[in-house]
Amino acid sequence: MISGIIKPVSGNVFVYGNDTQKIQIGKLSEKAAYIYQNPEEMFIEDSIRKDIEYFLKSRRYENYQEAVNNIVDILDLAKLQDKDGRLLSGGQQRRASIAIGVACNPSVILLDEPTGSLDISNRKNMVSILEHLRDKIKTAVITTHDMQLVAEWADRIVVMKEGKILAIGNKHDIFNNKELLKKANLKSPQIVELCQELDITPLIFTLNEFERRVFKTREGSNYGIYDKALQ
Repeated sequence: MISGIIKPVSGNVFVYGNDTQKIQIGKLSEKAAYIYQNPEEMFIEDSIRKDIEYFLKSRRYENYQEAVNNIVDILDLAKLQDKDGRLLSGGQQRRASIAIGVACNPSVILLDEPTGSLDISNRKNMVSILEHLRDKIKTAVITTHDMQLVAEWADRIVVMKEGKILAIGNKHDIFNNKELLKKANLKSPQIVELCQELDITPLIFTLNEFERRVFKTREGSNYGIYDKALQ
């Protein structure tokens, strides 16, 4: 609904003051870009560069070549830009589809299961891409079952089940609420479960942070945690 592809049956959805019922999808996409779960749905031309150009030219984007060069550089697509997106690997397709979506500098990007079906290496690359886009995009809305991605990256979490909102909160609010997670059929990341087993508060959400706070602090208040972690 934020992208305007689906219209609300009742009520209204406003994106930066624009009623999605009234504004054209093409115009709305300049503010909110939806990136499909299946990247191949975004490939029209016979090369990644042409696909990015197509979306920019269709929106009459000024200096589109400069914008293409910029996003190709940011997402490290220089060696892939002349290849057909449908022939790339899953991780490369995901990266290319994001390039298509963010090339026109939308304020909001909507990502549908961005780490779905990706191996560990490509999943790490996806998280790295999201980090690179922090300065370029104001807001990223992600639908996902990947709780590790949520733990590492989300600032605000909306837990839903069967179309209904169960809770809204930050990472500490959500992952400390075991009853909520059970109700939503969600499982905490292993790093969070380990923190809870070791009575570490506040929770730690990444391995790097865990190493910094626990294993590299053998003296002082954290020594007991270090000792317990080795048992």
